[in-house]
Amino acid sequence: MQQNPGYGGGYAGAQAGGASFQVMTIDAGCGGTIEHSKIADLSNQMAAQGFVLDKVFMDVRSAFGPFCPKRCAVLVFKRG
Repeated sequence: MQQNPGYGGGYAGAQAGGASFQVMTIDAGCGGTIEHSKIADLSNQMAAQGFVLDKVFMDVRSAFGPFCPKRCAVLVFKRG
């Protein structure tokens, strides 16, 4: 899996015959704002691999003190 600036890591849930789910993150930083174009770009990249976007939710990856949680969008892709 390639790493792109602004994108976090990913995890592919493996089953016989290939992964049926893939989970990836997009970092939002302290502000918590995700550019919609990043979600679209990542969704298009995953669609080219046969996955469709199933769920998106916000999570806190870590915190830099009490005033700046590092947020990320978690994208769950399902093999289409």
